Amino acid sequence: MKAKPNRLLALCAAAAIGALAACSPQDRNAADGTKRTAPSSTAPSSVERGADNTKRAATDTAITAKVKSALLADEKVKGTKIEVETKEGTVTLTGTASSAAEKEQAERLAAAVEGVRNVVNRISVS
Repeated sequence: MKAKPNRLLALCAAAAIGALAACSPQDRNAADGTKRTAPSSTAPSSVERGADNTKRAATDTAITAKVKSALLADEKVKGTKIEVETKEGTVTLTGTASSAAEKEQAERLAAAVEGVRNVVNRISVS
């Protein structure tokens, strides 16, 4: 006769364990009186970082294209002799200009493009 109560106790214990395992961490806190919290993170996931990097690269590419177009459209600047590179909104101009005025105009045109945060002018005057 003693074997039946032990089986009943084991069955009840297994049911309780199964019920607790199916609960959320908050439900388990209430059931056993302990406080457990799920780990939380405010840091961006690798997917979010990848999406931000892709967006930034696309924005930098668009800025480069707009700056190059502005240089080519300007009558005072020989845009074909100036290279444009953009990284995180910072535009770097390299190449050659025939005068200091042309070099300065190229910098002004680049700075006027939407999204440009800074211009590094490495154009040499020849």
